[in-house]
Amino acid sequence: MKKHSNVVKGFLFGLVAVCILGILVLPSLQQKTKAAQNNRPDYINRLSQGLAEAQLTSSGLSPTAAVNSMTNLMEIRSGIRFSSLVRTELTTQETSAINGTQPLISYDRFVDILTDTALKQASTLTDTDINQILTVARGFNAPDMPETLKHQDIAIFPGYYVGLSNEYVTKQLKAIANPQAQLLVRQSIRAKIEEQTRMHLVSYAAAAPETFGQNWDSANNKPGKSLTPSKAMLLTYSVVSGDSFADTTTVLTTRMQKLQEAITRQCKCGSYPSPIGHTPYGINGYLFSSAPSIFFNETNQMLLLNKFAGKE
Repeated sequence: MKKHSNVVKGFLFGLVAVCILGILVLPSLQQKTKAAQNNRPDYINRLSQGLAEAQLTSSGLSPTAAVNSMTNLMEIRSGIRFSSLVRTELTTQETSAINGTQPLISYDRFVDILTDTALKQASTLTDTDINQILTVARGFNAPDMPETLKHQDIAIFPGYYVGLSNEYVTKQLKAIANPQAQLLVRQSIRAKIEEQTRMHLVSYAAAAPETFGQNWDSANNKPGKSLTPSKAMLLTYSVVSGDSFADTTTVLTTRMQKLQEAITRQCKCGSYPSPIGHTPYGINGYLFSSAPSIFFNETNQMLLLNKFAGKE
């Protein structure tokens, strides 16, 4: 991907914008190739175990217990925090959706909501936000990281790193803030978000058919029953964090330890930093570094919930 001194227009600008915005809101695209290469039944089994640990597959669980279980595990896995205000609102909406007093969230509406929220977030990025995105997109780092192992490139979907300067990415992120630019790229951004939503929902339906089976019509390969707010929040989390929810926290801890041991053996440049004190995902995630706290902070969590409920 070349640097352009002039203003990029038309389709080319749309392509660049999708890639750059992907750093912010679509890190799970980078995981797609890896997941596809893995044995599918094994991956579905791992996903089933992760969802079970969050008690998302438990029957008879109250909305309050289900919401707390899911959000607590998200924090353990990626450091994303849910305030008591957000948890209360999500619990209220989940209860209303189950009782039929609040409409469920259709697949297309969910994709539209994420698209609009992503573009709105892109229009309000501060220099601090952009600097954090750039740091996170270069992968896990630590004070005792050997210089030869530090990522020099930036993670761009699908599943590869490219050599883009901070100045170039900053310029493009700021360009996407322009309303006219957003009109150019909206459909491309929506298509990528829809692709990721579909990928996760298909996997959830296979891994937890009793919970998500109705939400994807496997026979006709199309969306099924609309989503409750909790399911919509889980999908949002997976799309923006790069965490598919595969594996239990115990397995993730083991994976981080094995990664440290393997890199230490292979690099011959001293020891690789310990995973102790680091989450597997999220900002400076040990297994996969992404910046979900920028898109999925408390303000945007409440914004998403308001949109799920039709309040905005």
